Amino acid sequence: MLPRSRAACSPAGAESVVVVDVIDAVEADASRATAKPRRLTRLTRSVPRPTSPREWKPREWRALTPLILVAFAVGFGLWVLRPELRSVPFPNDASTHASFARFAEQRIRAGHSPFDAWYPYLGLGSPQFLQYQVLSHVITGLLSIVFGDSLFRVSNYLLICTWPISVYIGARLLGLDRWQAGAAALISPMMSNVVGYGFEWASFLWVGSGMWSMLWALWLMPIALGLAWRAVAKGERYALAAFAVGLTCALHFITGYLVLLALGVFVIMRPPEILKRLGRSALVGAGGILIFAFIFIPTLGGLDYVNVNSFQAGTFWVNSYGPGKVFTWLFDGRIFDFGRYPVVSVLVGLGVLVCLWRSRRDESARLPLGLMILSLAMYSGHRVVGPILSRLPGGSDLLLHRYIIGVHFAGMLLAGIGSVWAFRAVLGGARFVLRIPGRKLVAPLVVCVLAVLVMWPVVNDRDKYANDDKAYITAQVAADKADGVAVNQLIDMAKRLGGGRIYAGLPNTWGGAIKVGAVVVTYLPVQQDEDSLGFTLRTDSLSQDIEANFNESNPAQYDLFDIKYVLLPPGRTASVAAKQIAEVDGYTLWAVDNVSGYLEVVDTTQAVPANRTDMAQAFTQPVGGYMQSLALTEFRHPLVAYDGHPAPAPSMNASAPYTGPPGQVDTSSYSLDNGRFAGTVTASRPSWVMLKESYAPHWRATVDGKPVKTAMLAPSFVGVPIPAGTSHVVFQYHSDSKYPEYLALGVITLLALAFGPTIWRRRRSRVKATPDAPVAAA
Repeated sequence: MLPRSRAACSPAGAESVVVVDVIDAVEADASRATAKPRRLTRLTRSVPRPTSPREWKPREWRALTPLILVAFAVGFGLWVLRPELRSVPFPNDASTHASFARFAEQRIRAGHSPFDAWYPYLGLGSPQFLQYQVLSHVITGLLSIVFGDSLFRVSNYLLICTWPISVYIGARLLGLDRWQAGAAALISPMMSNVVGYGFEWASFLWVGSGMWSMLWALWLMPIALGLAWRAVAKGERYALAAFAVGLTCALHFITGYLVLLALGVFVIMRPPEILKRLGRSALVGAGGILIFAFIFIPTLGGLDYVNVNSFQAGTFWVNSYGPGKVFTWLFDGRIFDFGRYPVVSVLVGLGVLVCLWRSRRDESARLPLGLMILSLAMYSGHRVVGPILSRLPGGSDLLLHRYIIGVHFAGMLLAGIGSVWAFRAVLGGARFVLRIPGRKLVAPLVVCVLAVLVMWPVVNDRDKYANDDKAYITAQVAADKADGVAVNQLIDMAKRLGGGRIYAGLPNTWGGAIKVGAVVVTYLPVQQDEDSLGFTLRTDSLSQDIEANFNESNPAQYDLFDIKYVLLPPGRTASVAAKQIAEVDGYTLWAVDNVSGYLEVVDTTQAVPANRTDMAQAFTQPVGGYMQSLALTEFRHPLVAYDGHPAPAPSMNASAPYTGPPGQVDTSSYSLDNGRFAGTVTASRPSWVMLKESYAPHWRATVDGKPVKTAMLAPSFVGVPIPAGTSHVVFQYHSDSKYPEYLALGVITLLALAFGPTIWRRRRSRVKATPDAPVAAA
């Protein structure tokens, strides 16, 4: 339902209802703000659309001219970034996102829910679709059934190139006028940050970081912020605002957290209305979370089993860069204009001054300033916001260096405001100075030429960056036809043979230097949906830190992690006993000796305490501890008393003398995509069967058809006890069964927000319209 406003329409002061489009925000220009609104019907837009070209008028066209700036920004991106559509392997995080999307497509094609499925290809397996924001992957997987596998690349390309449209809509919703919003949209693809993160191309292009899932949320973020502000400040469209806010959170938790915190900024923008706005913001924020309950409830319920990356602790990934460095970058231009003249930075500064001047009387001028202050505080890191975030749900797990996104978006708004003010000021001066006939036409042309000259270094910089991206992609195409053919053939061979993981080095050892073009060979198995070890720290499994401590010189660790195949570059041989099974153009594939497969019969010993913050410390430290001990060769694995929970009784004492292996795996089978592993085993004494996949609470197991409770075994795996003799063991990952209830809760919440306010207002109107009942006579 469109918002309504009232305007005086007659000398007598009579009022009539006028319907205003939600995007037709109040103009910053005072002359526009005092103009009498047009009488419109419900379906009429703010800009009339005559049916005949003969009826078009210059005044009506003037309202559309800011869209030329948006069209240029979109068209520029579509043209210079078209090499992004070429089919080449990814050298960055996009490789994992593409794998998630393919996995979702496989699950949907097989008739299974893609949510809370067992993802087997990285991190020794994980419930990644439960622990990570995968809504964009599921949507892409579903649409790929219709449009093909190229949809992942196409979506990345289109989202990058069209985000000026989102910025324009969001700016209009936040109260900027058409020219200010158009200028913000024009500037939106022009950001260049010193660390290559944020609302800029370096975060998403092939030659950049490949943060594909964040791109979905960033595209929606300006619109979500605009709708949220209008709901909090004006009480408009709660359902639409809550849906946009919830969807942003569901697409990318970090981005969504910024939107939720921005609700607080909107509350304090007008102090006399704090209580009213606080209620509205709670309605929008909580409503958005409940609408997407099918994402948040399962994820929040599994947080205890989300690994805390020990390699990021105490680094800029978590703590960001500190206020000193952030504000130095802000004032020397490296946040908005790294590597070029600080054109955008100057426009941002000008916009700050303009908004400060207007802020006393205009709330829309306070909004960009408030968003900038919030974002700079978040981007400055834990030294600034840590005491507050530690008290908020999930706040301690946020990667604060990512909040450059908010600095960039607020900067776009401020630069749009500053550039329009400067344009109008220079235009007014030009008209005053150029006292010649036709100066009303000549002056705008002169100012436009000056604007083009000012923006030329920025546009040229982005064009150069796009050309560099194109050059790297072209070189990758050539490399794929050379070394890429050999490497892919060997990966395909390992995949066909099966039975274990493939290893091609760790990124922080020799593996990081072995590349096909710009792509590290370690990144290639996952792009062919092959289970591997080495592409570390890419999931939230409890095994990710353990994996990163793999010692390729220890034969027992190959068996522990079920590394059956080793892919090596020319001139390198296996570090442990192995047999070469293939060679293509100097690259070799080796089969490691004495690797049992995904299942193994083991003994368990006394429990070791651990939780999601210290898995690596518990089992890889100190040097010479469990991961380097004889316990691996003797098939002895401590149980894990996880997060304070009691562990079951072990099968033997750790100090007992070694008398030989407890048993063997006779036959085994597995289905990686379905999270199912089975086998027939023979045990010489009561012992355990260990599945070499990361532990998660939803693992279920049966022994000879009878359910048996699973437990965690060191270093982070799943196990069940078995008796002496022959047993048939099945491990199966079961997803959460309450998704229909979560979806129903979301639908009910959305309907309540859509119709509840209207029903409430009508009820109150009826109560006010009902006359008081007469008082009975005494």
